[in-house]
Formats: sequence, C-alpha cells, structure tokens
Amino acid sequence: MWINLDPQELELIKVTLKQGGNHPAFTNLIDKLVEWEKDSRSPLHKHFNEIAFENYEDEGNLEIDRQGDETAMVSISEDDGAYVLAWQWVSNDEADICTECGDHPGSETYGTVGDGYDGLCPSCADKAEEEDDDGEEENT
Repeated sequence: MWINLDPQELELIKVTLKQGGNHPAFTNLIDKLVEWEKDSRSPLHKHFNEIAFENYEDEGNLEIDRQGDETAMVSISEDDGAYVLAWQWVSNDEADICTECGDHPGSETYGTVGDGYDGLCPSCADKAEEEDDDGEEENT
C-alpha cells in the first residue's frame, strides 16, 4: 500500500500517536515515521531519485514521483545501489479488464468457460453471442 503524505499530514499523524500515550506500538510507529521522514529527504535519497528520473522517466509509461521537496520512495541496498519507486502504466486491455462489466481474470466471478474477445470477458462474450443469435433468429 502506498499513501502519499505531505509534511503536515505526517506531523499530524505523529502528534496524534503521541497523544495515545507511551504504548510500545505507538512509540515504534512514531520512530519508523521519523526515520522514514529523515531518510526520504536525505541528499542521498534525493540523488538516487534524480538519477532515476533522468535515466528512466517516460511520462505516461514509467513515472518517478517528484512532488515538491519530497522524493519517491528509495530503498538503499547493500549491493551498491538503490531501488526507486516508480509507477508503470498498465492499460485495461493489457490487464484483460472487461470493457462491459469491469471483471478481470483474478476475480472470483470471472468466467472460466469459453473465451473472451474484443475486450469482453468470457461471460460478457457469451452474452453478446446469445444476443447476436437472438437477433438473427428474430430476423429469420
């Protein structure tokens, strides 16, 4: 899950957690947020973000977050580099999202009998064929 927080929202979360007392879970979460905030604004993280943007940004296809003074999520590796969070565009067509009902192959309701075609899932393709067959019968 990714939640894009601005500095004021992050501070509000920390203040709210501090009001919850000294519960270890709250303290641990505050510590993680403080560490993330410090790291995400470090010169090294910003440098990796800039290099990723310069070398890999392809607007509309592969995008690197660059909002205000905040950087994309950067994970420094022990293997002489870093991973920089990027957004890869995937069209509904590539993901086999049905243009009629919005269903997709990963859902429990996706038709398993027959084949989809022209952007339709198997169930919607079957319905379309039935409607075509009904229309042909009426015309004869």
